[in-house]
Amino acid sequence: MTELDAQQISHDNDDDSDFIEATVPPATPPAVNRVVAVQKQTRPWHKPRKQFVRRAWSHHIRTLMRTLHTPADAVPVFRYLTLAGPDMLDIRHLEEVTTKTGFKIKYIGFSPRGSRDEAEIMLTQNQMRSYDWIHRNSETLWYRLEDIAAGERSAALREVESHGPYHAINFDLCQNIVQVRPGSPSVLDALIKLISFQSAKSTEPWLLFITTKIEPLNTPDVKVSEFLQAIIQNMGASADFAQEFMQLCEAEKVASDIVLTDPKQLPTDAFVKFFCLGLTKWLIGHMCTAYPVIELTMQGSHIYSVEPDTKDMLSLVYKCQPIIRAPAATTSVKSPQEIEVASGLIAIQRTTTLCDIDLKIKDEPDLLAGLTHETHNLLRSANYANELISLAVETGNKV
Repeated sequence: MTELDAQQISHDNDDDSDFIEATVPPATPPAVNRVVAVQKQTRPWHKPRKQFVRRAWSHHIRTLMRTLHTPADAVPVFRYLTLAGPDMLDIRHLEEVTTKTGFKIKYIGFSPRGSRDEAEIMLTQNQMRSYDWIHRNSETLWYRLEDIAAGERSAALREVESHGPYHAINFDLCQNIVQVRPGSPSVLDALIKLISFQSAKSTEPWLLFITTKIEPLNTPDVKVSEFLQAIIQNMGASADFAQEFMQLCEAEKVASDIVLTDPKQLPTDAFVKFFCLGLTKWLIGHMCTAYPVIELTMQGSHIYSVEPDTKDMLSLVYKCQPIIRAPAATTSVKSPQEIEVASGLIAIQRTTTLCDIDLKIKDEPDLLAGLTHETHNLLRSANYANELISLAVETGNKV
């Protein structure tokens, strides 16, 4: 590892230390002549361990807000693309960050039309728009994320472009990010469209959050192959990366030849680690071939359990820095190849040191108590009854 890489790793660690198919647009569901009966229920994202992930998101958003340029006579607006869940807890958790920095959040949320949460999302959106820290033009788009990639210029993509570029993009998924419905584009296809748009329109750094459940049997072989190729390519370009890869194999107690030929044979915990590395390297490659180039740097990220006895959930954080080359610049700028190798080295080191949230809260009772308290308050703001909040927290404290 070069001194520059070491300095970059150290700097990134400092950043993490202070938080413990549509072509025709579907119509917005009508707000009148509807019988709205919302049945609140406990969900996986109500567990206190998910609050640890929200802390990470708000930490990085707060850090980014401090660096964004806003004209002196304008109210700063933070543009945020997310999934419009029935509670919008990720947005609610940003209230303190935005009020302290003076920003307003302009969120664009995705939700498929006709989902079981449609009525609740509409009620939640009305509530959110009433807050003075939420931009009045925030809205829900009644599409699936995949619809962004439904054709060269889908209606969903045009909507996304009209509200962007974005300071943060949050793909907070309950399923495997690489799963594909027959005959439809994938979430990754949508992400590639967004990367291209951000590259063309954003001149400031932005954040990418990806939360995804990983199960070997639900991971298509074609994506496993693409991710492996990204790892193998980086091993050939960097001896340091190759050495770090072998150390990761040793730490996971798996044979490197199995990892590079048939990783689905691996135990789930190990498979998830190498999936994390392969996905990140794949993203780095796409960012480095964008124009202008985007330097993707993996930040401190997390692994935790949804199903008992296995680490099957990843919550990944990336900082995306556009590389703008001024025509008259006299200083040298790293080439895309240099950026890709350096970013890959950071990625494998971040993968090796993924924070195990389950282990952390088990070892730190005060941390669990704090997360539980925050989850309580967050669910109360989303109009949950105390009895249901207690049930969510009680079940959530069990792995």
